[in-house]
Amino acid sequence: MSESIVDVANMWKNLNVNPNLHLYKNGAADCPHGRDVSATAWTCVSTHTGGWNPALLRSWAVERGATLSDTIRATIAHEVAHVVLDGWNSAGDDLMTKEVRADCLAAGYSRWTMTTSDSAMGQLPLERMKNVLYGSKSAKAMDAGYTGTPKTCASWTP
Repeated sequence: MSESIVDVANMWKNLNVNPNLHLYKNGAADCPHGRDVSATAWTCVSTHTGGWNPALLRSWAVERGATLSDTIRATIAHEVAHVVLDGWNSAGDDLMTKEVRADCLAAGYSRWTMTTSDSAMGQLPLERMKNVLYGSKSAKAMDAGYTGTPKTCASWTP
């Protein structure tokens, strides 16, 4: 988990963005929303903390035919994106917009891993990321994020 957070943060640092997110197994104590037991991972953007549910991440990986490592990386890229979007005041007004914009930015991490040797964890192809962060609206947003720029994602609408 921590290696994935560092790798995603390194991608953002190359873009002069420091999202500074700390995720805790089963959630952070300072998260005003508490622990979302039905989520694989969640972020409290106001405190730059959140959590992850190890059992759900493992079952999600199996369900989607992905490795646990790739599932964690895709999930971390998505959760960090929430912090980045909030810092840009571009998260969106409704839950669907917030989620697809985070998926869009997560796809930028996929592109980074495919086009640089700077990722300590190696390549994470977009198709594998789509297996984890799935849905037709998410797939379109991820295509836009993979081929576009962070600015593309900050204004993406489902």
